[in-house]
Amino acid sequence: MKIIKFRICNYKSIIDSGDCYLEEGVTILAGKNESGKSSILQALADFNTDISIDENVCPIQYDDLEPTIEIEFSLSAEDIATVLEEAMIDRINVSRIPKTVTITKDFNDEYQVHDLFFEKLDVAKDRGIFGEIHVARVNVFTNNIQTISKSLPSTIPTFTRSDLDSYSAGIKAYQTTALASISSFPAAEQEILQTKLPILISLVDEAIQITPQPRQRLTKSLINVVPNFILFSSFDDIFPSEIPLPELHENKWILDLSKITDLNIETITGDNSRDKIKHKSKLNKSLNEDFSRFWTQDFSELEIEWDNTSLKFWIKEGEQYYEPEIRSQGRRWHLAFYIRVSARSREDVSNVILIDEPGLYLHATAQTDILNNLEDAGKSSQIIFTTHSPYLIEHDKLGRIRLVLKEMSNGTTIENKIHKVSDKETLTPILSAIGMGLNQGIANAEKMNNVIVEGMSDYYYFTAFKQLTNNAEINFIFGGGAGNMPKIGMILQGWGCNVLYLYDNDKAYQDAQKNIKQEWLILTKDQLLTLPVEGSVEDVFTHNDFFKHVLNASPGDQAIKNSERMKGKDKVLKAKKFCEQVSNGSKFSFDGETLNAIITLFENFRHHFGLDKKHTPSEKTTHH
Repeated sequence: MKIIKFRICNYKSIIDSGDCYLEEGVTILAGKNESGKSSILQALADFNTDISIDENVCPIQYDDLEPTIEIEFSLSAEDIATVLEEAMIDRINVSRIPKTVTITKDFNDEYQVHDLFFEKLDVAKDRGIFGEIHVARVNVFTNNIQTISKSLPSTIPTFTRSDLDSYSAGIKAYQTTALASISSFPAAEQEILQTKLPILISLVDEAIQITPQPRQRLTKSLINVVPNFILFSSFDDIFPSEIPLPELHENKWILDLSKITDLNIETITGDNSRDKIKHKSKLNKSLNEDFSRFWTQDFSELEIEWDNTSLKFWIKEGEQYYEPEIRSQGRRWHLAFYIRVSARSREDVSNVILIDEPGLYLHATAQTDILNNLEDAGKSSQIIFTTHSPYLIEHDKLGRIRLVLKEMSNGTTIENKIHKVSDKETLTPILSAIGMGLNQGIANAEKMNNVIVEGMSDYYYFTAFKQLTNNAEINFIFGGGAGNMPKIGMILQGWGCNVLYLYDNDKAYQDAQKNIKQEWLILTKDQLLTLPVEGSVEDVFTHNDFFKHVLNASPGDQAIKNSERMKGKDKVLKAKKFCEQVSNGSKFSFDGETLNAIITLFENFRHHFGLDKKHTPSEKTTHH
């Protein structure tokens, strides 16, 4: 199971969070302090079946409202097979099981599967899936019941398929009478009555209990496959320096280490000295090979030693050995983070890892190591973390950011689209991340050349075009609307970056040209560019290409421009999905007109940045 979206109501500062859609791997909740980011993670952790929602989370100003946590999950083929097996549902066409399900947990810690899931199941002709479940289960039981009842004495009540309740009452009464006078039956019948009659009664009772309740059984089995929500709120635990050997089997650090290394408690506590030496060498080697991928700040190693009484941890730096507890808080935090997150992401069970403000105790460069660890863990588990640190936001992965906002009247809400928010303090870490990505790129001569675009959809399309045409030297930045573009550009120019401003071919471009002398004294007309087509970025595509590669639909009315077609629709989502397809390696066959428009744009960028040279488009991009 993976989360598609969640919604939290009446939980601390949250009256109604609205729907928050998650990414497949890492999702970031960004916002200023006290906006409610931590409350969101705590609410998700409360969705666990072994946790009760605390009465203290009810909103203070609305204490009559009860908290609810609603999550929509996607179901894999493996999930569906497990659900059907646990619900004892057979002879059902798996393709008819919905691939998504929404489950709500209420203040009474009760879970409810939304009716829509069951409605989708029961839309077939005739009796629908629940009728099929009923008939299939009754058939299995009644066939067994008929077989056993035929072997019993002829005085047993006649089997009644249409009224199992009456039949059950009849055979139980018969059992009481028969056993009271068991000696009057022949010896062969006595044995049959004593062995097979209880089996028959059990079968009838099971048939009565199971056949009318497919919905309840499905609900229970669906809840059983819900992923574990694992919250790392502060890492207050101190990474230990020493653990007594008798406690190894129960110690959480050892249990986690055994998931990410070959640590074997039986070998450590055993009597074979040779095996212990070999195991220690192999264990330390594999641990440090893995750990070195996520700690680049200095040369050090984590060493594990043990004697007959305890297992000890050491941090080796050069020739010196240090107990973890005397190292910096940031270093101890990172050790705990690495072991816990790595262990959870490598379990064979489904986990959603929730992390509140990772890297608070680490300096900026070390936070990059945290991000690498999260990226790795996100390949197998969904990760949700909160931050207001720009060092944990990658400027080329803005699509994973969800903004957390808080207003006096509405409480905490979540905005899935960063381009819809104008709150300066909320957007600061994102804008800073853009700047820091550029600043780091300047040192590598990678991101000196920046094109600021008007909207978020422009950012996604041009990021995709950049990959398709192998123009890695050119960087694109979301400008927050035509009026805000120069504000970002002036900062970048102050850092020594080359900056161009790309506008739609409309009034905003004309206004920008007029305002240069009055307001933007350091800009020149040469820095202002417009699309080579009339309209917006969607019109760079031909009609056929836009339908084929962006809308994934058959061509429509040729008279309607692509940009006009997208008015009133979520054009950012379409642009984001197109960009993701390109990032995932999809190949595209464009019309010559589309390809020429894209190449012309990038040739213009390269000319302005002084990058003129022969350039080979990616093999992902072809034309008819």
